[in-house]
Amino acid sequence: MDLILLITLIGTILTAIGTVITLVNSARVRKSKNEIINNVRRMNLIEVAEQLKRAQEEVRKILTSSSTTMRGKNIYEPILRIQSYMDISLNTVDTEGKDNDLREKIRETQNKLNSYTKNQNKELLPEIQSLIQDSISIAKSRSTII
Repeated sequence: MDLILLITLIGTILTAIGTVITLVNSARVRKSKNEIINNVRRMNLIEVAEQLKRAQEEVRKILTSSSTTMRGKNIYEPILRIQSYMDISLNTVDTEGKDNDLREKIRETQNKLNSYTKNQNKELLPEIQSLIQDSISIAKSRSTII
C-alpha cells in the first residue's frame, strides 16, 4: 500500500511541476506575441511617418512655387504623389485600435486635398501642411513610446 501511495504522490508532484512549466511557457508565448504586435505597429507608424514626410515635401513644392515656375508643369503631378503617399499611409494604419485618431487625421488631410484639387484654393495648402505635420508628430511620438 505504501508503494502505491508513493507512486501516486510522485505522479501528483510531477503533474503539478508540468502544469507550472506549461503556465510559465504560456506566459512567455503571450509576452512574445505582444512584443511582435508592438513591433509591427512600431514599424507601421515609422512607415506612415516616412510617407507623410514625402507628402509634406510635395506640399512645400506647391507652396513655394510661383505661377511662373509652374508654367508648363502639370500641377496635378505633385497632387497625385501626395494622394499616393496619403493612401499608403491610410492603408498602413489599422482601421480600429489605438491609432484611429491618426487615421482620422490622415482622412481629414485627404478631404482638404480633394477640396484643393477641385478649387485650386492655395489657402488650403497651409492647412494641409499643418494636418500632415500633426500626423507625422503623432506617428513619430507613438513609434518611440511603444
